[in-house]
Amino acid sequence: MTNYTTHVAMDTHKKQHKVALYYPGDEQIVEFTIKNTVRDIRKMVNKIKKKAPADVAFCYEAGVCGFTLKRRIEALDCKCAVIAPSRTKMDFVVRCFRSMGERAL
Repeated sequence: MTNYTTHVAMDTHKKQHKVALYYPGDEQIVEFTIKNTVRDIRKMVNKIKKKAPADVAFCYEAGVCGFTLKRRIEALDCKCAVIAPSRTKMDFVVRCFRSMGERAL
């Protein structure tokens, strides 16, 4: 069974977010930074959804953004998991992918 889910991991901060994403079938992980504004988050999610072959799954560590970011992403019809940093001790991207039930890269 092939998994076509696009995985997006975010390192969230008060003013901006660092984003790393993996499109199924691509050889590399795409990285970029966006501002922490409603407009930029909506624009990013819609752009990723447009290029993704199927579902899109986001994750980020619990912190400054709380659950506001999760609600914004889920309002745009994407899955989003908020990870408790105290519960894990592995690399951030691997932790996000595993939390969504997917095999790590």
